[in-house]
Amino acid sequence: MLSDIYPSQGSFSDSVLSAVDLSIKDYYFTDDGDSYDKHYFVINVRVGSLSFNVDRSYVDFVEFDRRLRKCFPDSAVPTLPLDAANRLQQLITREAAILLDKKRVSGGGGSGGVSGSPAKTFVSANDVSTLPSEIRRSTAKNIFKIPVSSTEIMRQYVDSLTYYLSDITCHHELLTSDLLQVFLDEEIISMFNDVIPPVLTVYDLLLLNSPVNQTIVHRLEEHMFQLPAESMIVWKFFTAQYDIGFSVEMEGMSRLPLTRFNAHEKPICGALETSLPTAAKLVWNNTYAKLYAKQLTWAVRVVHKEQFLEAKQRAMECYKEKKRFEHQRSMLRLSSCRQATMISRVMHGDITMELYEESFDMALKLTEARLESLQQSNAVLLKDLGKAEIRLNEVENVAEHLQDSKARVSNTLTTSVQELEELRAENADLHGAIVELQDQLRSVLDLEKYCQESLHRMATMKNDVIELAGHLRELFAKFRDEYVSGSDYFDRKENQLQDILTATAADGDDDGSAALEERLKQFIADLLDDSQDKNDAWYKLINQFGLAIEKASSIRDL
Repeated sequence: MLSDIYPSQGSFSDSVLSAVDLSIKDYYFTDDGDSYDKHYFVINVRVGSLSFNVDRSYVDFVEFDRRLRKCFPDSAVPTLPLDAANRLQQLITREAAILLDKKRVSGGGGSGGVSGSPAKTFVSANDVSTLPSEIRRSTAKNIFKIPVSSTEIMRQYVDSLTYYLSDITCHHELLTSDLLQVFLDEEIISMFNDVIPPVLTVYDLLLLNSPVNQTIVHRLEEHMFQLPAESMIVWKFFTAQYDIGFSVEMEGMSRLPLTRFNAHEKPICGALETSLPTAAKLVWNNTYAKLYAKQLTWAVRVVHKEQFLEAKQRAMECYKEKKRFEHQRSMLRLSSCRQATMISRVMHGDITMELYEESFDMALKLTEARLESLQQSNAVLLKDLGKAEIRLNEVENVAEHLQDSKARVSNTLTTSVQELEELRAENADLHGAIVELQDQLRSVLDLEKYCQESLHRMATMKNDVIELAGHLRELFAKFRDEYVSGSDYFDRKENQLQDILTATAADGDDDGSAALEERLKQFIADLLDDSQDKNDAWYKLINQFGLAIEKASSIRDL
């Protein structure tokens, strides 16, 4: 069953499963638009989410319709809604017949070139792709020129051509035909030039419009090239038949050793770079061949490295464009076969190949998504790696500093141990000194206590001296009554004693006692000098007072 061959839509991408939808999106003309081949219709091709545009001229539609009717004579090919379609088809058919007759007359010879050489080996800007003979001749004769009497309005065909293309997609044999695939191929220039151009490599881009040389190599073919600094030499060559040896020398030194290449099977390309000015010698070697000389075609160019990198970038863009065209072609073919199978219940094309292409496409998409994810992860990892390297350098620097610090700490520790021993010895000495100081402190405390007691005794003695002075005043009062005749004398001495006591009170406690004693001693000495009779009671009492004061003074001095 078809459901077994084509899985349900949920298993595949929309671009594979959806029907082919064709419509005319726009119209334009080139130059002055005086011929039919200068009027173009932009066909929009939609296959699910995949959408692209193909430009086809008025004449392309005519040629496409002519070929369809020739290949499918029994099919109901829709009528092409172009007024000049029949006339142009007749002109194209006549020109094709004339070309065929000329080929028969000339024996079917080719257009020249080397027999057996690889196709499309060198590409030039003016040789994008060789047009068929009938198109070159038709352009020269202007058979596609629009008559002056024509009243066609090209833009009015936009809707009718959309219906025409939609009708074609309703016929399964037309939908899956190679003609429709070619007509809707964006990479194909025209229906008269349905050759898919090869992808341009970096060597094709660099050698574009470079001189192409041809020579017969019997034994050796050598060529010298001067290379400036920071430059590259690029080469490309092929042979008509058989292989050939090739080597490259720079300044007498082999940069590419002699190697035999199968240059008759595919072109051989290569490049060498140099940073200094030098000379390069390219050598094609056929000395090993005994029977055949080699017909060699080659091209060489010296470019700067910047030119090579720019060409490499353009080549990558060309490759991506080529892959996009291949993807469009594959999806259009697969969707057309699916849609045709659903319409007719007839399996079209190689289903195994289609399913393989579909699974390969899905796997490719998954791989591309995975690759993009890995690239992002790689970018993050590279960024983290850079940070880790910076951090590692910092850690290594810190480790070096730590090693230095460790050595300094070790030296300091050794010194500290010695100092600790010295400190311990000093501590022992200090401990002994502290013990001695403690003993001295106790002695000082004892001395302080003794001094305080002495001060107390001195204060007591001062009071005693003051008390003696009071008794002396009482003694003056007593003897004044007994010696009336000397009352003035006693009044004068009593006043003098009062002055002594008053002056002593003003001196304070620190030196008052000593001053009082000295004053009293002098006072008593004056009294004893004034007394005439030493046996007198007055003299004896005064003398006892003097002795008492002397005793108090001697105690204070002690």
